[in-house]
Amino acid sequence: MVVGQLFIDPGSREAGVGDRVLDLRPKKFDLLLTLTEHEGLVMSRAQLLDLVWGCDFPGGTRTVDAHVSHLRARLEGSGVRFVMELLALRA
Repeated sequence: MVVGQLFIDPGSREAGVGDRVLDLRPKKFDLLLTLTEHEGLVMSRAQLLDLVWGCDFPGGTRTVDAHVSHLRARLEGSGVRFVMELLALRA
């Protein structure tokens, strides 16, 4: 999947911007993939928790906030405006 300069390969679980591969932990990769797969939809923290962590996750919705914050930091300055807008909408 390619969105602007962002590429996501679910098979290899690799994502990057341009020729730079992002060092993402599994849940951050899953969150990024989920957000891009649901482009154009506004999703609640509870929906993201269910899709990314599973309905039996014992943590709270602030887990989503922390992961979104880390993704923002990884993508900051990368020119991937689409993804940054997704992260801003869901923070």
